[in-house]
Formats: sequence, C-alpha cells, structure tokens
Amino acid sequence: MSLYGALFASVAGLGSQSNKIGIISDNISNVNTVGYKGGQSEFETLVTNSGIVSAYSPGGVLSLTRQNVTQQGLIQGTSSATDVAISGAGFFVVNTKADGSGSELYTRAGSFTQDSLGNFVNSSGLFLQGWPLDRSGQLPGAPGNTDTNSSTNLSSLQSVNVQQATGNAASTTKVTLSANLQASQAIFPGAAADAKMDKGTVNFGQPGKSIIVPDSVDGIARGDKFLIKTGAGLNYAYSYGGFTFSRNVGNGGSSDSGQAVQSSPLTLGATPFTTTNSNKTVTVAANANGLVNGDVVTISGESASVNGIPASDLNQSFVVSNVTANSFDITVATPATSGGTGGNSGLSVVTRPFAGNILDATTENQTFLGTTGISGFTAAALSFNITTAASGTTTFTYTNATPNAQIGQFNSLSTLADAINAVSGLTARVTNGQLFVGASDANAAVTFTNGSTTGTAGPPVQGGIDWVRELGLNNVTVGDGRFNSLDSLASAVNASPGLHAQVSNDLTNASLSINVQDPLDTISFSDQPISAPLPPYASATPFTTTASSNTVSITSPTPVTFKTGDIVTVDPPQWRITPRLSPPLTRLPPTAIPL
Repeated sequence: MSLYGALFASVAGLGSQSNKIGIISDNISNVNTVGYKGGQSEFETLVTNSGIVSAYSPGGVLSLTRQNVTQQGLIQGTSSATDVAISGAGFFVVNTKADGSGSELYTRAGSFTQDSLGNFVNSSGLFLQGWPLDRSGQLPGAPGNTDTNSSTNLSSLQSVNVQQATGNAASTTKVTLSANLQASQAIFPGAAADAKMDKGTVNFGQPGKSIIVPDSVDGIARGDKFLIKTGAGLNYAYSYGGFTFSRNVGNGGSSDSGQAVQSSPLTLGATPFTTTNSNKTVTVAANANGLVNGDVVTISGESASVNGIPASDLNQSFVVSNVTANSFDITVATPATSGGTGGNSGLSVVTRPFAGNILDATTENQTFLGTTGISGFTAAALSFNITTAASGTTTFTYTNATPNAQIGQFNSLSTLADAINAVSGLTARVTNGQLFVGASDANAAVTFTNGSTTGTAGPPVQGGIDWVRELGLNNVTVGDGRFNSLDSLASAVNASPGLHAQVSNDLTNASLSINVQDPLDTISFSDQPISAPLPPYASATPFTTTASSNTVSITSPTPVTFKTGDIVTVDPPQWRITPRLSPPLTRLPPTAIPL
C-alpha cells in the first residue's frame, strides 16, 4: 500500500460526505419549489484486489444520488384559479410547442397560467396537454366519438386552451377533502334528550348500574317497551326486563318465582302412619305437603308406640323420601312388629324450620338463621350459586360472622346484595324489603342453583336449604333488546346503528343522554301503546302442567307476538290473556325522558 492510496481512500470518503451534504442542502432550499422531488444519498463501498497477500490496496467509497420521483408531495393551496395538483400516481404531460409537435415531457408541478392565446403554460414555458372530449364527455377513440385516434396514444393529446372550450357549466356534486382534525374536539351530536329517573320514586338518585325497580308511582313494570324513532326512519324498541326479585322479607309476600313458602307446621289427620311388618320404613299421610325428596321434617306429638315402633322413634327429625303430593316416607330406628296404620290425630310436622319471613329474618338487615342456627344444616347447604355466561358460576356462602362481600359471603338480604354487586357482570339491589338480581348485560340468562337441598340421616340429622325457593328467585331467560338499568339501556342504544348514548354521573344520581348521530336528523321517544286482550279461549282447559315443575304452558286460540320477558295477566273465567297496559303512546319533547 502506498501513501497515495491511503490518501485517495480518505479523500473518497470526504467527497462522498460532501455530496450527501449537497443533496440535503438542495432539499432544504427547494422545500417550497412546486413539483420538486427530494433526493437522498446512498453509499457504495469500493473494494480492490491487491494481487498479492503481503500487500494491501485501499479502496474507498462511492456516493450515489437517488431522486424520490414516486413519492407524493404535500398538496398546497394557492390563490391561482388555474393551479392544479395530482393526488396519487401520475404526471402532467407537457409539450415544448403549443401545436403539440414538440417533445412530450412529464412533470408533477401543477402551477399553470394562461398565455395570451389562452394556452395553459408553466413557468418553463411548456404547454399542458389534455384529451379533447366530445359533447358526450367521451375520450378520443371511444365508441361514438368522431375522433378515432385512441386515447392510449400520445398523439391524441392537445394543448389545453380554455378560450376554445365550450359547454354548459354544472355545479359540483362531490368534493373529497383531506384534512387534519383536532383529536380532542368533541363530535357534534344530533338531536338529543336526557333520561333521568323521576323524583319521588325508588329509582331516583341511583347509580347507572343499579337495577331499575318496578314502581307504582311512575307505573313502570317489566315488559314495558321504550321506543325511539328518528326523522330519517330509524325505529328501535327496547324492553324493560332481564332481572328477578325475591319475596318481601317484611311480609313474606309472593315473589318472582310465584312459589309460596312451604306451609309449616303441617297438622296430620287420624292414624297418619302406615307400617310394614319387620320394616323400618314408615309412610306418613300428609296432604298437600309441598315436600321434595331429601327434605328434613320434624315430627312431634306422638304419645304411644305404633305397631311396635316406640313413640320416641317417631318424635324425631327425618330425611324424607318417596314423596308424593299427599304422603312421604321416613326411616325409623326400630322396625315395625306388624303392618297397618296408626298414630295420634293432630300430630305436628315441621317442614320449614325457619322463623320469620325469609330464613328467620323479617327485615332486610336482620341476620339470616339467627333463630334456627346452622348446626341443623350440612356445610353444603349454607351456600347457593348464580351462573351467567359472562361471570360463570359464583358461589355465595352464608356466614354467622361478619361477611366479606369480596369473597361471596353474606348473612342478610342487604349483605347478599353487596356480595352479588362485588361480582363483575352481576348487579343487585334491595328495595322495600325485596332483593332484585340480574346480569349487567340485561339480555343474558341468569340461573340460580342451591348448594344442597338434600338432608343427611346422621346422626345427627342435618337438612339442606332451598335458598332459591326460600328467597323466591326465578331464573332469567335469554332476551333481546332488553334493559334493566341506565347502563344496560345505554349499551342497547349504542348497539343500534345511527344512535348514541352516554351515562353521566354513573356512580350516583345517574342520567342518560341519547342522541341521533346524524346532526340533521330528529329524534322522538315514546312508551309502548295499549294492547288489546286476546279473544277468549275456545277450550275450557288451556293450561298444560308438568309434575314437579312450576312452568305452565298456555295454548292460545290465535297467533301471539309475545317476546321472552313480556308480562301478561290471566283473567278467569273467560281466560283472557292481556298484555300489561302501558300509558298511551306519546311524543316527548327533546329535553327529558321520564323513566
């Protein structure tokens, strides 16, 4: 390697860097030059072969310049009415001569002005070329155009001259706008109204997720329809429902399940026991006992032995089996010495061990099982489950200590609501002594199951607890377009194309704003109109029942349009089915929606 070679390699590097700086300088100086295409520098390594192993021959670097001719520049507005621009691929065709006989060139610069003859020329004096259209707006060479020179040929182009243009002006029908909008700028809403719960009702001041409770003050009830209509023809209906409610802890009143609390105690008739010789099984006659297999009953009042079975064996607690509507079986410790019937008249059979209206309680804050205690029940009996598709199966467990709602513990109606609300996807509230439960998604199904209703023979005899029946809760079926809170109504509205809803003050005293998304559209709200009752049933037996089920199928004389969750009233003796009567259809002003 010679000293000259080393210097040459260094100079090559300096020269390449100098070229790069020059390109950057050109880019900066032409930042406002119309149609200018920026350049970039690329370097190529020069490698030489020294020829011999003992010597090294330096190479260097070569600088190359690349013009970004295909890169889209920024389209800028100007004050000239004859300036044009291309968005996307393509070039303006220009010619060196006005008659098109010169050389064709291409440019992205769209700054043109008219010369004295009306031709469009750029700052370099080149003439803009374009296709002459016929009166039908067709290109040269198109069918029907007398100019048969195909538009694919450059020879079909002519210099653009506005003085020679003829035709009628037409208003612009479509404009494409590219702009940067302020991200923080609020979207301009269309016509809107605010929904808020009426003052003086149990629903006023509640959070957005809180279940809207049926209330006699404003007359709302499950099955009511909330209707939204827009001037552009959008029509939506949302059904109030998707929840269940317990019996009233204050008076034990009928609940959503429709099942009454078991009558307890039962009073048996004369000679209620039937025995079989050498058998420990005793059949007890008890009309309309309301029991199911596995229930625990306590018999008292027997004063004498029955067919060899001591009275002390009969005055015990038993797990019942082989239950029918009017009898059940028990198993005693001593087998009968003979078959037959016997027993005192007026024996007492406790079928429901609880005092009070719900599990010993008479108020929503009173502790469950405060009188009965928990020793008479299995561990599995002290819990029940709630299942939804979103939250899965959640177990809620009774404790006689201070409950922790976060782990599903409860000891009263109010703490049970707290435990349910601690589960994502569930919602509950206690109002006027009743527990209201539903899924946050009002369309979801909610299923209630007991931990264990089956007793164990012991000793000691321990019973199960039918929490679902004792509370009076009913399973909630899958729905569509349903809401049970302001939050779920907002979700239903937001799922409707063309509408938007938003809940404000979601944690307390929530309100709901509903608007149509089209700023030029109008919106109106109404309740479901009154529905007429169905014709009387032709059959005297329209109802079909299933053993051990509280579901009744009703055969309608005419087709019905009911949806799951609708509320109907059955009126004997003609057996008319009447959908719940809502207030007359009204149009509400776009200021407030009373719910």
